[in-house]
Amino acid sequence: MRTILKILALSALIISGFGATMAASAEASSAPNSPNIVLVHADDMSWFDVGAYHQRSDNLRKNAVTPNIDQLAREGMLFTQSFTATAMCTVTRSQLYTGLYPVRNGAYGNHTRIYDDVKSVAHYFRDMGYRVGLAGKGHIFPSESFPFIKGGKANKGALGESSFGIEKTRSNSAKDLIA
Repeated sequence: MRTILKILALSALIISGFGATMAASAEASSAPNSPNIVLVHADDMSWFDVGAYHQRSDNLRKNAVTPNIDQLAREGMLFTQSFTATAMCTVTRSQLYTGLYPVRNGAYGNHTRIYDDVKSVAHYFRDMGYRVGLAGKGHIFPSESFPFIKGGKANKGALGESSFGIEKTRSNSAKDLIA
């Protein structure tokens, strides 16, 4: 179990981005002091798009104002060493949520599904007493293998919702804030 959790944790940076957010919070856990876990992950985002990752250099551009994510990183855990076996949407999400390489989980082509007997992070955290939610783009199949509680406003993405409350981002010139 610890190996699976370590793999899932280290996989957090596999995907560059915020398209989906997996949030798990303790409800009736057997361990009353279980930590809250928020995993932020998105499409087409690089490490320098979030303040927490470019704090080591003043020369890098800031593409988004992310004070809440920066605070989560300061007060929690920030992943800096991980990789993905592929750069395709469904495949990388399935890899992140199962902790298995694509060839092991079954989703090794875009828009493919994991094997029926593969469990996801939602199963493992639920078994430990967590409520496991997903907001944003899901793009993972089949839905039975990813029993997340859905949140946010509905969008057209498969198995996902979208309501991120992003109020300000910087323009490409990084001069003006766009509300």
